[in-house]
Amino acid sequence: MAAQRGRRPAFTLVEATVALGICGLAAAAMLLAVESTVATTAEMRDDELARSIANAVIDEALGLKFAETDDPTAQWIGPDAGEYSRAARTPFDDLDDFNLHVSFGPLKDTFGVSLGEGDGKGGQRHPHLRLPDNYFQQWGMYVLVRPIDPSNPDRYLPSNSVSPHRSLDVYVGRVENGRFRVLVKQRRIVSHVPPMELAK
Repeated sequence: MAAQRGRRPAFTLVEATVALGICGLAAAAMLLAVESTVATTAEMRDDELARSIANAVIDEALGLKFAETDDPTAQWIGPDAGEYSRAARTPFDDLDDFNLHVSFGPLKDTFGVSLGEGDGKGGQRHPHLRLPDNYFQQWGMYVLVRPIDPSNPDRYLPSNSVSPHRSLDVYVGRVENGRFRVLVKQRRIVSHVPPMELAK
């Protein structure tokens, strides 16, 4: 009688196929998780960029006078003739000049330089330190300056109302599928404080 060969333990073809199928499903699930994480990270980055842009515009506005005149009861809220420019915000000399300021792709800084390209002084960054030219192409921003009720800062007054308190609202977002989607709304309440009389 011939001696039987010893059988070595091994996987059958069916077992190997099932194992490969399970590994494939696990890999697909991991790829979906990574894709979701990357999308979330991109969304968080864009939200933080939008917040930074809104805060920079607020800081720029807060560095200016409250109103064109020292009279906080002036009713006109908006840029005067010659102050409005779609190219740059450098003519703005008081807070109310920002009212109804609208800017759509690419967003620009105070000097009219596209965001991600400027050096903060009206010039451009080194080419290796710039964002891609089209990065902010679909982005937009609009600003509202409105009088508010002195007794309730959550209540806006009609635009022709007199109030020494104003709300500065900056909306930054992106155009998606033909519609503007607000990523961030930042709001500051600004009050006029009359100059103090110095004792003689």
